[in-house]
Parts: sequence; C-alpha cells; structure tokens
Amino acid sequence: MIQGGFVVGEKIETATLFCKSSGVLAGIPFATAIFEYLELEVKWNFDEGVQLLIDPSTTTKIHVATVSGFISI
Repeated sequence: MIQGGFVVGEKIETATLFCKSSGVLAGIPFATAIFEYLELEVKWNFDEGVQLLIDPSTTTKIHVATVSGFISI
C-alpha cells in the first residue's frame, strides 16, 4: 500500500534495499535502468555477481542499495 505522503510533495524520499537471505546479487543493470527511467538515483553497495551470505540463525540483513528521489505516481 502506498501512503499519500509518498505520492504528493516536493520532498526527496529514500528507500533502503536489504538482502535477508543468502544468494548471489543479480539484476543490477536491469534494476538500475528501471530506477533511471523513474528518475530515481540508486547507489549500489555491492557489484553484480557478489555472493551475499546471511547467517540463518540471526536476523541480520545486508544493506544492498539506497534509492532516492522525488516520488510521484
């Protein structure tokens, strides 16, 4: 569900993308193209193809990327 505050206004919003289970980070070029099309800025903290390992006995998350920009729908 999208909250009204994210739809209207001139404030830059920021979202953090997390990895919550182990795997290989893939799809960065595709995701970046989508974010650019939506006129959002994305900063990736890892490169394409990096293996991200999460200890399943914890609630640890890995900060994969930050997306920011003016949100409008």
